[in-house]
Amino acid sequence: MPKQLQSKLAKFSEDLARKGDPFGKFDIFLKDFGVKGYSYGFAVLRAEMAREDRTKSVFFTHSFSRQWEDEIGSGPFLDLDPAIDQLMSGTAIYEWAPPNQSKLLQDLPKLQRRQVEAELDMGMNYGVTLPLMLGKTGFSGMGLWFENLPSAEAFRKEWAEFGPTLMKAGHLLDSYVRKDHPNLMVGLSRREIDCLNLLLGGYRANEICFKLGISEKTLEKHVLHARTKLKAHTRDQALAKAILMGLITL
Repeated sequence: MPKQLQSKLAKFSEDLARKGDPFGKFDIFLKDFGVKGYSYGFAVLRAEMAREDRTKSVFFTHSFSRQWEDEIGSGPFLDLDPAIDQLMSGTAIYEWAPPNQSKLLQDLPKLQRRQVEAELDMGMNYGVTLPLMLGKTGFSGMGLWFENLPSAEAFRKEWAEFGPTLMKAGHLLDSYVRKDHPNLMVGLSRREIDCLNLLLGGYRANEICFKLGISEKTLEKHVLHARTKLKAHTRDQALAKAILMGLITL
């Protein structure tokens, strides 16, 4: 890797270590490489990625346009994006404009094809989606949108030059967020974490309420909010996800 790119990557790593919004720092870093927008997400339980309602299991953020959010939206995107299907089947990099794009579009189910065509109409012609982590339990990945490129060949030239640096930056962001600061995506309150920790410790509801000085109704509210934020279907699944993310400890 050229020294200039190594220097940019090192600075990004140092910036991440400082307090502040990691996603804003990532967005600034990407702008130097002509990346217009990005998407990033992870699932704690990989099995949930096979379902059609991924929006109910994936922690997701993006810097795409307001038009994209209005016309596509995070939920439909996660459920229909063909790139995610490809990554889950083992594809290393999904190029948004592959040489056989016309045939791929024809082969897609109608709803997926409409979504891809809508993104193309917004100018989202060139970019990549790639996995950051594809393990036995979880999954994480990101998409990068390159704007103002004249052709797919120009994009591939850009990716050949800067792709390795951008992938390393993506892994740095993923490690910072998913491994070290997952609550940035989940948003559990201190009280919700306290309730989950005590439940995990085997305390009964009345004991938790006594320790925290709250009513059982308030406890139920905290647990329900935690379940919703953790995208969990049951209390036990919420506890399991919180453990896997290091939000609570055994």
